[in-house]
Amino acid sequence: MLKTAKIISAMVLSGLISSTAFAANDGDLGTSSTGNLQVSVNLPEVYRIGGLSDVALSVNSKSVTQNFCVYTNNTTGLYRLTVAGANGANGALAMTNGNNSIPYEVAVHNVQGGANGGIHLFHSGDAENFINASHAVGAIDCNDASDKTATMVISVTESALAVPQGLYTDTLTLTVAAQ
Repeated sequence: MLKTAKIISAMVLSGLISSTAFAANDGDLGTSSTGNLQVSVNLPEVYRIGGLSDVALSVNSKSVTQNFCVYTNNTTGLYRLTVAGANGANGALAMTNGNNSIPYEVAVHNVQGGANGGIHLFHSGDAENFINASHAVGAIDCNDASDKTATMVISVTESALAVPQGLYTDTLTLTVAAQ
């Protein structure tokens, strides 16, 4: 018996057997039986951007404002937003028709504020730290107008439109992640 106790003690010390009790309990045999177990989930920090829609600028509408939603379960509400365009060189954002390009600007303001008073003018590849309004982590589905936690303004200057006619496009990518 003493030899068995020493072997079990050695196994506990080496980590082969856990010294903590299991939370689950089996029921007893009878006309009814009750057992219980612990249920848990360990959620990682997650982020989601939503509420975005395609925008079209024109000579009559050189600026478009779009509200969007940033969801995070991070209880501080902190997040990092990165903006990148598919076209342009040296950090410039540009729409192109294949031969010519039109530079454009993206400014983002989050409701709560942040660095530079909460407004940041982005160049392609730029990242800036923000915080969600009232540290409420935002709505995961971004379905309601009140879920919008940030505003983006996309604009071109009049002089930038002095290019040949045609459809000029770019794919603007917004990435939300931990700070």
